[in-house]
Amino acid sequence: MNLYEIDKEILNLIDEETGEISDWGAFEQLQMERERKIKNVALWVKNLTAEAEACKKEKLMFNRRQRSCESKIESLKMWLNEALEGKNYKSDDGKATVQFRKTTSVSITDDAILPTVYLRYKDPEPDKEALKEALKAGARIEGVTLEPGVSVIVK
Repeated sequence: MNLYEIDKEILNLIDEETGEISDWGAFEQLQMERERKIKNVALWVKNLTAEAEACKKEKLMFNRRQRSCESKIESLKMWLNEALEGKNYKSDDGKATVQFRKTTSVSITDDAILPTVYLRYKDPEPDKEALKEALKAGARIEGVTLEPGVSVIVK
């Protein structure tokens, strides 16, 4: 039985006119079942929270590992460049090939003096904290309201 059904059964045991409970045994049984369901859902939330935290830590570890590998790759590529002095290389068994290609890149020494035509801007994003403070202080901002809510904390 789900929580909705339990609540419905509890309401069926209560007389609407008098508020009296018709079957105390069944009422107590349903209350215990309801309590068990709520406890199980809260424990499930705790487990999922712990799992999400573990995933976050794993992600951070993999990000560090990825950056380390990428840094090592760049270091080894520089070493190959120095060792081969810009000459292409192919191993005897064909398993490794090193090639060099000429490239060009843009180097900016002072981006403050660039004409605006050469600048890109991200889409603007509302500053919700500033909006919240302004609304709490009595400001009226069209299209913005404070919405009351409830935060559920499971420990």
